[in-house]
This record gives sequence, structure tokens and C-alpha cells, in this order.
Amino acid sequence: MKKYKEVKTNEDSNKRVKRSIVLMSILILIGITIFIGTSYALFSIMVEGKKKVSLETEEFKVDMEDGEYIKVDALGTMSDEEGKMSKPYTFTVKKNAGTIGAYYSLYLTDESGELNTYYLKYELKGTDGSVKEGRIGTLSRFNINQYLEAGSSVTYELRLWLDINTPNSEQGKSYQSKIALEGSQEKIITGVERLLKDYTNSEDAEFNEDTKNKMFIYHHEETEQQKGWSKEELTDYRYIGANPNNYVNFNGEEAGWRIIGVFTVENEQGEKEQRIKLIKNTFINWIVWDNNTNDWSQASLMKNLNFSTGTASLNLITQAKKMTSDAKWYLGGTTNMYTFTGNTSYFYNIERGTETCKTIGACDTERPMNWIGKVGLMYPSDYGYATSGGENVTKEQCLSTELYSWDASDECYKNNWIFDGNSQWTLSPNSDNLRTVFRVCDDGRIRGYHSIIDAIEARPVVYLISTIQIIQGTGSQENPFILSI
Repeated sequence: MKKYKEVKTNEDSNKRVKRSIVLMSILILIGITIFIGTSYALFSIMVEGKKKVSLETEEFKVDMEDGEYIKVDALGTMSDEEGKMSKPYTFTVKKNAGTIGAYYSLYLTDESGELNTYYLKYELKGTDGSVKEGRIGTLSRFNINQYLEAGSSVTYELRLWLDINTPNSEQGKSYQSKIALEGSQEKIITGVERLLKDYTNSEDAEFNEDTKNKMFIYHHEETEQQKGWSKEELTDYRYIGANPNNYVNFNGEEAGWRIIGVFTVENEQGEKEQRIKLIKNTFINWIVWDNNTNDWSQASLMKNLNFSTGTASLNLITQAKKMTSDAKWYLGGTTNMYTFTGNTSYFYNIERGTETCKTIGACDTERPMNWIGKVGLMYPSDYGYATSGGENVTKEQCLSTELYSWDASDECYKNNWIFDGNSQWTLSPNSDNLRTVFRVCDDGRIRGYHSIIDAIEARPVVYLISTIQIIQGTGSQENPFILSI
């Protein structure tokens, strides 16, 4: 990594900072004023008394057009249309001439304040045609691996506004954050890229001692909710077997979570991106799914996991919240669980199907086919695809066997790292009624006729942000993967 040199700004002396440099600071007081300052990796100052401010390093220069103050136009909430027409904060990133091109990323750091940032929305538009938008509460980096040739520049307009649906209790609260620029001569390798490059087997790999600690590749056909997806977008990369090296440090828990695999998912804006999917290694509680409905979007367990209510609260720490973001979770179900068609690929298709409540008179209201949120549960197919089979029953035989019949051979479920000997909730409903959900049972099979009011294991599942990095570790329980934003 090339070292950066800070040039004088006002009366500050030159400093050297390794790897990255924070070039800007934004203090946002919702409904009042936004202050612009500057912050470096080792110290912080505020820029005062100037309309235009320029900060320069050996590699990059940033021009801030609006200087010290930016006023938020509206005291209350805004629609997205109004927010995107509000006054922007404008800044330009320039790659200095006389150097070689370099990669950079823009991100938020050192957030504080009283506002629930889920309600704070943003749009970042660049003159290079890039447009990023979403919620600050689910944001880690605005971009990553943006490349600038020497002498070239990109001007950005950043707009911030309160969501039109912000409750009164959140209006008028403060929020403070810094926008940082990180530059590098080398392309930043994301966690997804690292797993696909270094921890994925070849297409025709057999499960053995040499392949057991890498992901296996699974291709799928187009489903009802994945119309028009490409072959690559319909390809999953999954850890399988009794105990693969898929452990990761997350939420302050050392080796406390495990990687299910890498999947193409849709984010809140409907954009498709490859993301790492995690499941907690141990359950957080024995708890009911709900008391009245098998609609995940309304379930008490969903609220427990996402809004820290009840006895199964997940309580993600601040760093973990930044590492995850909303994704689309599929809520399709089935009544056909006893026939030979109820194997793993069958469940994969119906999960992403449109059947949520089939029996006439059983549905109280129209049911959603999917849900946008941060914390969910595993699908039945996640459990099915995690098997490696055994000596007498192959992986292919396990995958072609209906999940309801897996108790007939323990080689399918005992060689499956998700199985822990207890009953576990999944996300998928039995669409024949309102009161049952598919579960992994203590005998290794999947069943869908047990009541939602039963108290069994709940293991949270999250998707990491697409820009997450894996900076250390091999994935073993003794040397788990270490994540970085």
C-alpha cells in the first residue's frame, strides 16, 4: 500500500498516514444544520471561516464546494422524490496528475447521535454516472474499488433526508458522522471475491479431505420470483459436510457464526449483488414462531430478531449492524411435503415461488411473497444443501431424497453441519394453513405440520454487505475468518 502525505491545511504541519486517509467530516443535525470539517486517521480538526475548502494528499485531492455549513431544507420528513430534489452537499474527488491511477472508496465512519438511522435516507450521484441510494442505517460503503486515472476527477452530490414514514418520536433528533475516503494502489478484495477465489472447489469436485473445507457449487433453474436471472445469478456457493471450516467472528462472538455460502440476493433497492450469508452457530433461545400466523412479515419471532423485543432478542452490536444490511427474503411455501418431489431442489423452488397460503378460507389476508429485512432464518433448502452424504449414501442420493424421509438414513443429516440434534425453525410456511411452519426436526428430517406455538431453537441468519472484507483467518474454529468494513 502506498503511503499518503498530508499537505498543510491552515496551520497544520505535515503528517504521514499509512494505507488510508479520512478526508472529510460531516456533522449532521437533522432539521438544523450540517457542518463540514476534516478528520485524519490520527487526529481531527474543524475547518472554519471558509466557503470553499480543499484537502490534498500525495495521491488525491478533495474539493468541498459548500464549505463550513449546509442547511437541511425541511424540518420534517420528505418523500423520496422531494429528498432527491433537495439541496446537495457537493464535493469532488480528483486523482492528482503525475501519479498513476488508483482505487478508492467512500464510506461513513464514527457515527453517533440519537436518531435511528434506519429512517435517514441518502442519494449519492457522481458525474461518472454512478447513483447510490438507500438508508444510512443499512450503509457501510457508498462505493468500493472506484478507479480514477491520473488527472481525472468525479464530482459527487450527496443528499440526505428523513423518510416520509419516520415516526414523530424520531423527528428532531441528531445524527453525527464522517465521510471518509480510502485510497489504494491495489484493488480492494471483498470477502465474496476472496471466498470465490480461494475457498471454492471446481465444478466437478468430489467431497473428500482435500475439498471439505471449501464451498461447493450449485446451479438452479429460474424460479417464479427470479424471472430473467442469469446462470451466474442462479448459482450458489455453499459449505457442506459435518464440520467445514466456515467459522467467522461476528457480533463480538469469536467463531460464533458460520458461513452458509455466497448467494446473489436483491437489496432494498432491488439491485442484485453477491453477498455472504451467515447463521449463528448456536441458537439464541427456544421460542415460538408466532401465536397466530405463519406469515414471517408479521411474526413475533421476526420482531424479536430485528427489533430486539421479547426473549429471543439478537441485539446486534454497532459494528455488526454496519456489516449487514436489508435483503429480500422469500416467503413461498408448499403443502406437498410427503411425496418424492419434496427433495432439496423442490424446496429451493417453492421457497422462491408464489404459493404462500393455498387452502380456501385459510388465509385471513393477502400474503406477501417476500419480505425486505435484516435478520431472517434458514430456508429448508439451506439445510438440505449442507449435506455431504456419507460412505453408503452419497451426497447426490441425499439431495434426491425427500427431506421428510431423511430420518431413514443418518448419513444425510449427521454429515450436515447445520444439524445439531435439536428441532430448529426455518423461514418457510406450510401454505395449507396459518398455523404451521417447516422445521428441521431432532431426527434429521424436515416436517411442516408442527404448530408455530411450539418453542424450539431459533438460529438467526443475516446477509453481510457486499463490500465486506475478510482480512484474516482460515475459517477453522481455532482460526475463524475475521471481517472488516
